[in-house]
Amino acid sequence: MSKRKKAVEMAEGLYHHKTIIKAERFDGSTEMARRWGMVQSPSADDGWVFNYEQLTPVAAGRWLINDDGNVFTESDTYFRKAYSALPVIPAVVAEWFDHSRQRGMNFYDAISAPRHPKELDAWLMAPTDQGADETLSQFMRAWLDGYIVAEKPAEP
Repeated sequence: MSKRKKAVEMAEGLYHHKTIIKAERFDGSTEMARRWGMVQSPSADDGWVFNYEQLTPVAAGRWLINDDGNVFTESDTYFRKAYSALPVIPAVVAEWFDHSRQRGMNFYDAISAPRHPKELDAWLMAPTDQGADETLSQFMRAWLDGYIVAEKPAEP
């Protein structure tokens, strides 16, 4: 069997699904259960369930996930392996993304343009606890997957 054929056979059935989801780690509170549309289980031992037809108990510590209206739960271990939070970027980076996309720039053009804001350079070059490439990785993930704009710190 050729290496190419073996690689194709190994890749069959494997897919990457990129979507933004809403997720919260369930704290067991009545307020959170009601916000997610759960009801008290008919069996007091089970705690909260999503509905009476599907009596799947939802314990505190599990992740509640809403993927385009499809609501389900995952264990903390699985959730942390399968999902990652959107990167948080400064407003100047978000503004540069908007500016770049309005002008039809691709990722390479956006990061290497000679006239991008000095604040963008400062952010990209700032040292981080995770290493020198962390901000570049955040820039790339934000460009591709979406982002959250960091709130400006309150002025004294």
